[in-house]
Amino acid sequence: MKNKFYHLLVKGSLIVILCFCFTMGSAQSADTVKKWNFLTDVYLMLPNMDGETGVGNVVTVPIDANTGDIFSKLKMAGMLYFEAKTEKWAITNDFVYMKLNQEVTPGKVIESGDVTAKEFIWETAGLYRLHPFWKCVLVDG
Repeated sequence: MKNKFYHLLVKGSLIVILCFCFTMGSAQSADTVKKWNFLTDVYLMLPNMDGETGVGNVVTVPIDANTGDIFSKLKMAGMLYFEAKTEKWAITNDFVYMKLNQEVTPGKVIESGDVTAKEFIWETAGLYRLHPFWKCVLVDG
């Protein structure tokens, strides 16, 4: 158990470090003004699952998985956020992909099997600024 936790901690730390590396250097100086500004960010989610799955009402299997359980079954995942904005307009996209796989434990009805879950989420938004946000004004004096 300690070995799995250690590997999970190392993998999670590497993912966080990579996320910081991708986002470093994206800050813009105050005197640089562009028509369009772009932001790309890779991020990490800590999921949990609780519920049941099955075939109709005939066979149901309970699911209770914490973050460590899910990361141990994770085969592939990716999360990416993209934003393009001007002074008034913004277009955002958020992509999430996850593939989980687990062998089914034998029971009275099920002899063996594999459960694979794939998830793809794409969220997009178009935004328009109606009123300017707070602006800081420096006064010499």
